[in-house]
Amino acid sequence: MTKRMIAIILSLSLLCALPAGCGLRLSGAGDLAGTSGQNEAETENESALHAIDTLKIAYNNTDSLNPYLAASTMNLNVISLLYDPLVKLDQQYNAHNIIAEDIQLTAQQCVVTIKQGVQFSNGAAVTADDVVYSAKQVLAEGNSYSGLLSGVSEVTATDSRTVVFTLNTPDRLFANLLTFPIVSEANPLIGSGRYVLQGSGENAKLTVNPNWYGDNKSQIKTIELVNQLDKDTLIYSLKLGTINYVYSDLSGNDALSLGISTQRVPLNHLVYLGMNSTKKILSDVRMRKALNLCINRAELVGSTYASRAVEAHTPFNPQWAEVAALSSKQQQDFGAAAALLEELGYKPANKDSEGYYTTSRGRLRLRLLVNSENSSRVQVAEELKKTLKEFGIELVIDAKTFDAYKTALAQWDFDLYLGEVKLYNNMNLTSMLSSKAKLGFGVVDNEAMIAANSALMAGTIDTQAFIDAFYNFTPFIPLMYRSGMVSFSRETYFDASATEQDIFYNIELW
Repeated sequence: MTKRMIAIILSLSLLCALPAGCGLRLSGAGDLAGTSGQNEAETENESALHAIDTLKIAYNNTDSLNPYLAASTMNLNVISLLYDPLVKLDQQYNAHNIIAEDIQLTAQQCVVTIKQGVQFSNGAAVTADDVVYSAKQVLAEGNSYSGLLSGVSEVTATDSRTVVFTLNTPDRLFANLLTFPIVSEANPLIGSGRYVLQGSGENAKLTVNPNWYGDNKSQIKTIELVNQLDKDTLIYSLKLGTINYVYSDLSGNDALSLGISTQRVPLNHLVYLGMNSTKKILSDVRMRKALNLCINRAELVGSTYASRAVEAHTPFNPQWAEVAALSSKQQQDFGAAAALLEELGYKPANKDSEGYYTTSRGRLRLRLLVNSENSSRVQVAEELKKTLKEFGIELVIDAKTFDAYKTALAQWDFDLYLGEVKLYNNMNLTSMLSSKAKLGFGVVDNEAMIAANSALMAGTIDTQAFIDAFYNFTPFIPLMYRSGMVSFSRETYFDASATEQDIFYNIELW
């Protein structure tokens, strides 16, 4: 029996034992990490916290712990403990200085001043040259951080504590991209993080870094690195207590809760409905707006991703502080949608016997392209089909294997498509707003839309003004932002404000 089969069998047996109402919960004051009712297991976990000084986490001993060579998610998670970045983002995507003491932005440059006294774990000072060296690793292709600095033309050190990033275009949120690990130029395996590596292979562990610049109050003094062959064994190991803290981005519908304490992790992964505006039926913005008005995001999220996503009423992440402060909510409104369609010649009196809009050209029918290998996305497609049928639009689902799906996208062979994009944390939508851009499938260029995006990036208009411009054109329809999850074994629980960049975001306070 394969490891995959063992993991699946175990997960199915555990799912049968799930207590009713077991879910997610709030993590601290204002830091959303889900919601949950109390149960005995959680009470036991929380009361056991005081006795836990060792954490056991997964890693791959055949993969590197050099940030710019590591490939596995397991090791990239470990790296956030060994290496500090210039800044960290909290769950609301606010940037907090870590190695950086000060960040000054202009339209052409980002000038970073490094804190005095920050040392690597070997006691050597962190200098501007180390930051430049690390940034150049990011700029090279083939590492897990490639793309973060794609808007940078040059990075230089002007003195031992000052680094200058020269920007290709203005970016008011450029600081949100300075989350890459800072390594020692002399030895890239040395970082300045909260913990330091001891041993190797099956005997690898992390211990508290005595030279860390901050105040590590965590009761976790040792972190054992437990070799895992692949992610399929993680559920099994978590259940047995071989490891006691696991992260998943849930892209594969992993079932990591299983009655164990869990917390939601915000992701900047937008699930959206793309539209081919070159097709006559979708070329008029009134049709695109009508489709947007048909969608009930609360029902869609609840019936498909449940607690693994949050509704997206704007193209931006709803947990981003700037969006959370707004009241932008796209309510389902069949009446307003019907009024737009009537302007286009689709009259309610002309619906056929099944309730679909018709004209002399026939039934109002749209073809939706979806990746058949993503079960959650297929479920979203089915829910959209039901909703649009209720309104009077026939949706034909065109489910293709991922390779065929990508080919159809590249050829613009669709009316609508379901897509997902991981946005960079400067919230830049440029790649989705133009036919010339990487993800601009089906988009017809609109000068006002592109100008509004540039103005938002430059900071000359605010987020609400951009959202208004976005819906005036409606190049695509935001549906939801997916979430990840951290899970604890039964004897372990911490109030973890995990983020996508650092699942151990506040471990120094555990």
